[in-house]
Amino acid sequence: MNDNKKMTALVSLFALAYHRERYGVTVYDDPLSKRLLSEETYSAIAEEMTKGAPFFDSRLKDDPEPLRRVVDGFLSPAPLARAAFCAQSLETASRLGTTQYVLLGSGFDTFPYRQPDWAKRMTIFEVDRPEVIEEKQKRLSQSGI
Repeated sequence: MNDNKKMTALVSLFALAYHRERYGVTVYDDPLSKRLLSEETYSAIAEEMTKGAPFFDSRLKDDPEPLRRVVDGFLSPAPLARAAFCAQSLETASRLGTTQYVLLGSGFDTFPYRQPDWAKRMTIFEVDRPEVIEEKQKRLSQSGI
């Protein structure tokens, strides 16, 4: 699979994993995110983001924690907010009787593999490009999820 086609999904997954690993209180907690990435991929993304920090903000060139600033300021806000909002909305919909959930552009979202009790009765459909779904299945299998 072309790396450019999965980069957004990988960086979003990295942001969720970094957030969970770094902070005790999380906006959104995805316990499978780092497993789906693998330690090698997680480290490679962290290294590239650290090296590329000045791209995001030239003042980060001399920052002692450029990775944290890049992730907190640029990478994680959108995936964290989207995931938290979606989970809260889905829980409300579930309580109102919703039984199906369609993840359009599902990327490497792990919700279908770690459902809370309120979501277990839902049928979940993951929709994405075939190469993304194939890559995700491979990562799920390799990580034992």
